[in-house]
Amino acid sequence: MSFTIPVKYESYEYSEFPPFFDGLLPEGVMLEALLRQLKIDRKDSFAQLCAVGGDMIGAVTASEIE
Repeated sequence: MSFTIPVKYESYEYSEFPPFFDGLLPEGVMLEALLRQLKIDRKDSFAQLCAVGGDMIGAVTASEIE
């Protein structure tokens, strides 16, 4: 449960990538490997989140809606 992102049935809109999700992204060598392996742009935080979203710490999962 997040205390900063309350449950609601409407879309959340942000002017920049939310800090909560930014903190879940890999850094350093792991980020470099992810970017190189999946050919993701360094500035595309959403693509990075989708790439690692199924294997994150805690009870958080992030994925694209299919």
